[in-house]
Amino acid sequence: MGVEIEKSDLMKFRNKLSKAIKTNNSLLCVGLDVDNTRIPPENIFEFNKTVINSTQQHCSAYKINLSFYESYGSHGYKAMEKTIEYIRTNAPDKLLIADGKRGDIPSTMIKIGIAHFETWEFDCTTANIWGGFESIEPLLQYPGKGVFIWAKSSNKGSQDIQDIKSNSNKKNYELIIEQSIKHNLSANIGLVVGATSPNDLSLVRSISDDIPILCPGIGAQSGNLSECLKNGIGNKSSNLLINASRSIIYAQGAIKNIDNIELAAKDVNSRINSVLKKYKSD
Repeated sequence: MGVEIEKSDLMKFRNKLSKAIKTNNSLLCVGLDVDNTRIPPENIFEFNKTVINSTQQHCSAYKINLSFYESYGSHGYKAMEKTIEYIRTNAPDKLLIADGKRGDIPSTMIKIGIAHFETWEFDCTTANIWGGFESIEPLLQYPGKGVFIWAKSSNKGSQDIQDIKSNSNKKNYELIIEQSIKHNLSANIGLVVGATSPNDLSLVRSISDDIPILCPGIGAQSGNLSECLKNGIGNKSSNLLINASRSIIYAQGAIKNIDNIELAAKDVNSRINSVLKKYKSD
């Protein structure tokens, strides 16, 4: 691609992330994963609106998993677009993440960049680099936008591929982490590292103190929140987002009592801040 990055564009995404965390006093990212077995097509937007209204005081970001909306077909995309507009209008201080984990040849990824960053105007997206770093180069041409590279996922079965050692005797995901940090020349790359692998957060921080990390899996997948915060917070900055989806938006009894959604978000954010306070005082 070869687009020259202006010096003034460097750190734009990193600053946007840090500002969202500081403004909201929160590392919590709420995943808006609408489930077509629970929410009918005609209720998607109203459900998301309820979740946003209930959680915006307790989080700094919202993550939209594109596959959940695609499962509804065109109804899902229409509701997603209304949700994006609602967040931009009513919660403009939130970081908005497209979770698609797209990965393809560069000509296709150009279109992904246009869709995620121009058409829908997400602040960042998640990406799969099975096609090598060449494949995500089109996404990196948007210096004000972030690209969270899927490095170590939170599902147990990820070890079948991600934990296989290469000729260098390093696991595949370890190479992805190292190469992602090496390629982060415009400061707009982040990493997805599951909360079920807190030791790998230490690996990331041993190489880069401030690369942003998106950490899913502390809720329904039972990741260790305390260990994730201990290992994932850098000394220079708090560029770590802890994502929770099902455990908040489908909190026990939430469908019948929407107050439980806010209580769940408030609880997670309070636990995060309590752990942070402990580590800062140590």
